[in-house]
Amino acid sequence: MADAFSLANHDFADASIVRLEVGSADAIKSLFVHEAVVCAVSPVLKAAFQGNFRESQQKVCTLEDTDLATANALVQWLYTRKTFCLDTKEGKDAQTYYLETARLYVCACKYMISSLIESLEHDIAHAPYDVPYADSVSLVYKNTPPSSGLRKIYTACYASHTALDEWFGSDSCMELFASCPDFAADLAIAFARRLKDPNKACHLHQLLGMTTCVKPFI
Repeated sequence: MADAFSLANHDFADASIVRLEVGSADAIKSLFVHEAVVCAVSPVLKAAFQGNFRESQQKVCTLEDTDLATANALVQWLYTRKTFCLDTKEGKDAQTYYLETARLYVCACKYMISSLIESLEHDIAHAPYDVPYADSVSLVYKNTPPSSGLRKIYTACYASHTALDEWFGSDSCMELFASCPDFAADLAIAFARRLKDPNKACHLHQLLGMTTCVKPFI
């Protein structure tokens, strides 16, 4: 999960500082980071701060559709390579966990921060939680490409570890399908694959280095 950039090897003397802004016009919040740190992981922000754009002159970039909590989580990750929103010591419920990680994942995808994307996919695959609900799934599906690794993890969670006869047709199932029809299509394919070979490792457990699923498909 490590990337080429190392804080330990970086010289911060006289380093350039840039500002990341979030929020609406009447409630803008600013987060200050070292330009080299953020540009090392995001080609999108590097182009903004070092290209021929307004941001490169003003050293300010607005993180569109990103809330303050997610922006803070991003900055924390930039300097620690840890995703503190995943800290379960705060007693968070499973769905708060999934929603916070989904928001940070969408932000990472938007700014092409590949190392954070990979880290979140790895951490979510290891999460000792139930399946994510409609709000997290819809957020990811509406803001990531079809090739998204988290989409595959979500479908694997449901296809491999949900009792189909109990869940299909339930209120939660109908809500999820209504809010995210693309997920319904992906899930149908994933279910078909699981029925064909119920012992083969799903995408979720492949990420964990397993050849078979811990909990067999029902």
